[in-house]
Amino acid sequence: MAAKPHFNKLEEQLMIAAIEKASKVSSSEIHVFIESNCPADDSYDRAVDLFDEQDLQDVENRNGVLIYMALLDRQFVIVGGEAINELKNLSFWDDTKTEMINHFKIGKMAKGLTAGIEHAGEKLSGFFPFKKKP
Repeated sequence: MAAKPHFNKLEEQLMIAAIEKASKVSSSEIHVFIESNCPADDSYDRAVDLFDEQDLQDVENRNGVLIYMALLDRQFVIVGGEAINELKNLSFWDDTKTEMINHFKIGKMAKGLTAGIEHAGEKLSGFFPFKKKP
């Protein structure tokens, strides 16, 4: 996680714990990238570039996830791998975003990120359950 000092240690630990919990129930790989400002003209383009840079398109089941935030720009994007994007009737991204935004609106940025990670992991587990490697 590329967290700047926007979050305290406890908040960072809660986000890391949420990622670890998600990795125990789903084969999806969730990454979070946080920066103050988006250096690109478009936050979606920045998120896609980071998704590629972190090789999330190469996750074994093509089900990687990147949650990108530009805090001072008040922007966030969730990018999913090809296998996730191929799912039909996929409303859980909207549900995940809504969950996050509800916390962001009251100034709870870390809680929003943690809730988004937990929600994504839980929902992805239904499509991509965790499998022990032989």
